[in-house]
Amino acid sequence: MRESSVIQAFLQEGRDEGREEGREEEAKRMVLEIVKDRFGSFDPTLKHFVDAISDIARLEKLMIRAGKVAKWEDLLA
Repeated sequence: MRESSVIQAFLQEGRDEGREEGREEEAKRMVLEIVKDRFGSFDPTLKHFVDAISDIARLEKLMIRAGKVAKWEDLLA
């Protein structure tokens, strides 16, 4: 029985990590979609900048900021 609880804990950890990665990817996608919707297009530099961020809270703040900036380049500042 001990072995199955260890395996279950391992599987749960994997599921939790997968959900977190999914949230991160969705947040990155949303930042870029907001920018695309507001400005029509953006330089690949912005995508590289967003892809380098792994902190979901930071990505969420970037989403809010993307709705307020005058041009997409201001997100890089």
